[in-house]
This record gives sequence, C-alpha cells and structure tokens, in this order.
Amino acid sequence: MLKNKINSKYSAYANNFIINNAVSIINILSLPLIIKAIGNEANGKILYIQAIAFLINDLLTMQTSLGVVRFFDHQKKETHAYLYFSFFIDLFSGILSFLCLNILLYFSFLDIEKELILFFRLFSFVLILRPLVTGSASGIIRKNMMFSKISKIILVKSLLKFCLIVLGFFKDLGFVYFLFIEGLSEFLLSLIYLLFFVWYVVRNRIKIRKIERSDLGFFLFNIKNGAVITLDAVLGNLSAIFIKKYLGFSDLSLIKVVEKIGNALGKFIVPSNQILYTKLCSNKDSDIYFKIIKKYLRHYFFVSFFVFVLISLSIRMWLPVLYVDPQSYHYYVAIFYIFTIFLGTVLSIFQQTVLALDRIHVVLKFLVIINLLYLLSLPFFIRAYAIWGFLFLKLIQLLLIASVKVTLSVRRVEFEH
Repeated sequence: MLKNKINSKYSAYANNFIINNAVSIINILSLPLIIKAIGNEANGKILYIQAIAFLINDLLTMQTSLGVVRFFDHQKKETHAYLYFSFFIDLFSGILSFLCLNILLYFSFLDIEKELILFFRLFSFVLILRPLVTGSASGIIRKNMMFSKISKIILVKSLLKFCLIVLGFFKDLGFVYFLFIEGLSEFLLSLIYLLFFVWYVVRNRIKIRKIERSDLGFFLFNIKNGAVITLDAVLGNLSAIFIKKYLGFSDLSLIKVVEKIGNALGKFIVPSNQILYTKLCSNKDSDIYFKIIKKYLRHYFFVSFFVFVLISLSIRMWLPVLYVDPQSYHYYVAIFYIFTIFLGTVLSIFQQTVLALDRIHVVLKFLVIINLLYLLSLPFFIRAYAIWGFLFLKLIQLLLIASVKVTLSVRRVEFEH
C-alpha cells in the first residue's frame, strides 16, 4: 500500500515535470514566429502593454494562495471560510484592477502613446480573473498536490495558442492579431483556474461559511506573506516601463525575450518550488529541514550550470532567431541576463524557506529598503550605462536580497534547533 502511494506520487511529479517543460518548449518555439511576423518594435509594444496592465493588477492582488496552503483543509469545515474569503478577495482585486487601469487611461495619468490607449482598454478585461492564477485556485492545487490535473489543461491551452501564432505568422496578420492572442491566452489561463476552483468546491461539497473576527489572522497572513511576491512582480513590470522610457521598444523586446527564455528554462531547472514550500511547511525538524534544502540546492546548481553552458555556447545560433538583426553587444547582454536569471532561480529556494518559517515580516523590511534603492537608482543607471546599467543593478539587487533570505533562513532554523 505504502509503496503504491509513493510510486503514485512519484509518477504524478514526473508527469507534472514533463508537461511543464513541454509548455516551456512550446512558448520558446512561439517567440521566433512572433518576432519574425511583427518585428522587435511591435513586439516591444505588446510587452509594454502587458507590463503596465500587470503592474496595476499585481499592486492590487493579495496573493492568497499562501494562506490557502497554510490554513485550509477541506476535511475541517471551520477552515472552509478561508477558501471562499480568498476567492472573493481575488475577484475583488481583479475588478478593482480593471477599473483602476481604465480610470488612469481616461484621465490620462499614464504617459502612454495615444495610438496604444484603445489596446490598453481592450487588454484590461484580462485583469478581472487574473488574480485566481496566483490566488485561491492556485492554493488548492498546491495544498493537494494536484499539479498534474491542471498542467494537462494548460498544455492544451499552450498548443492552441501556438497554432494561432503559426496561423498569424503564415497569414501575416500583424500587431493587433498577436496582441489579441496574448490577451486570449491570459484570459483562458484565468478561466481554467476559475473552472478548476468551481469543480473542486462542488466535488468536495465545500459550503460558504461566515468569516469570524478571530479569522482575521488569515487576512493578515495573506497581506504579510503576499507582499514579497507582489513586490517582485511589481519591480519586474516597473523595470520594463523604465527600459521602454529610456531605451525604447526594441531594447525592451530584447530584455523580455531573453527573460522568457530564462524563465522557461528555469522551469526545467526548478520544477518543484511549489512542492518544496508544502514539504517545508510539514517538516519542523531542523535536521530534516537542512537535508531538504541541501538536496534541492545541489539539484538546482548542477542542472542550471549545465543548461547555462549549453545556452552560452549556442547563443550565436538561437539569438538571431529570437531577435531581428542583433548587434554584437546583444549577445553579451543576453548571456549576462540569463546568468542573472539562473542565479535567481537557484536562490529561489530561500524564498520558500522564509515563507515556510514565517519570516516574511522580517524579510519585508529589508526588501522594501533594497527595492526602493533599486527603483531610485534604475533611471540614473539606464541613462548613464544604457542596457548594461539595468543588468548590473539587477544583479546587485538579486545578491542583496538573496543574502538577506539566506541569513534569516539559516539563523531561524539553527535557533529552533
């Protein structure tokens, strides 16, 4: 019985790993088709629209999945209120994001080219359901290790998107069509999570329950722990806005294309961060804790090193496919940025440890200071050193934040031991 259970879990993990990497490969194959069809400049405009829309959405989203993982248990009726509370927070955040973006556009508070305003308005509808992807529905998946169920559906969605991109490439359908595909893809992803949430609630007969005053700790937990994830997402989108402002759409396209490659490969390097968080939450023994961390770190380091060497040696082959007419310095930019992304991917294990150890409130103080300095310095670095200014500052920011998380994680575990 125990052996079958272990084999079943291993099989589910392996299937999830394969499917996630299949999705990453599909996304990588899509990039050259988009670039060749509409060029660096138009692709930069699509990424710029996404950056501003997602910035507002991320600022107003609470990241409720962490609270669901920590507090919800479908077998305990008293915890059912947490799930519905998270769901309604997600919906409220999405609707508020939609309204805020349109209000900002209406009163011209955003420095946006007039020809792009209509596209921003159309894309704003995507924001309504988007918080579910990192919220209540995501929390259910992580809590119950149901990754394989959702990943198969996401694979089908990715294949559909790829087919539509191929169609647009051969029919030469232009900027508007590819922006529509990006919006449709985001909407379908959110819809998948919504339907999954409804299916789970109906299947487990989870009834709506009233939130009590004593449950406010759940609300505060989400605010405290979600703030770090929100801060990371906001910084990424703000960086994109600064790059567009000072360097233009073309350089923004380069950075975002390399970022997508790095993040897609990161899913191969780090396939199990969501599983890791759940594991750490359920293990309080410090010896086991350190064993888990060391095991994951070894895996992350060796795989990332191997992938980085392959990517660096083959860059003259793949970058011209993903970016039209790259200059010689673009190759060095791509290698340096992928190195930074991979380093962040390896060190992401300590994001899970501080979450599991409930040390976010301490980390948050340091993060606010480091990221505030990063944002204040970014315009000056970009204007002084162009794209290299962004890259060096990004690496410094990453190392400072990682050192804080590592120090707090190790000290807390040793203290408890």
